[in-house]
Amino acid sequence: MREIWQEIYPLLAQQIVDDYKIKEGRCVEIGSGGGKLGLELAKRTVLQIYMVDINGDVLKKALANACEARLSSRISLIQANVEWLPFSDDFADMLVSRGSIFFWNDKPRGLSEIYRILKKDGVAFVGGGLSRYISEQKREEFIRARTAVLKDEQSRKEWERLRSPKYFRQILRQAGIPTFKLIPDPPGLWVEIVKDV
Repeated sequence: MREIWQEIYPLLAQQIVDDYKIKEGRCVEIGSGGGKLGLELAKRTVLQIYMVDINGDVLKKALANACEARLSSRISLIQANVEWLPFSDDFADMLVSRGSIFFWNDKPRGLSEIYRILKKDGVAFVGGGLSRYISEQKREEFIRARTAVLKDEQSRKEWERLRSPKYFRQILRQAGIPTFKLIPDPPGLWVEIVKDV
């Protein structure tokens, strides 16, 4: 499983760069943890990366990882809740978040904040998939390992509900996001938001 995790972030970062072609400006990573996705984006672009996490301890790990990768000059660490982002309107060219949305207390409020800080023509890529570049064998291994930890039928159903297109559409509508695209990426999915107003 550890080997798969090591593959996910480089492949996902490459997919994001390939799809959106945003290579400079400001990128906010929500729920950054140790900063794996943000650092992989920094390696492939000249983006200034703003790593946001509610947990100060994981931000210390993100700083250590940025120093080790010799990217600390392009990394800013912000301890904050996604529901109250400390950025001005129209701040970010790009926003990414892998896996954190499932832990937000108020998902519509978090999505609304993400939309607020995006610049016109900015892109947010939020969800919990892997990457379309990962091999099918590795994807199947990941799904088996992930579902093995779900202890009962109720846990499995709740896990699936939180990753369903129906649920994502509901919280996006509650957030007032005018346009979005859902991208299946088993065992999860992504929401792509392009701010066009």
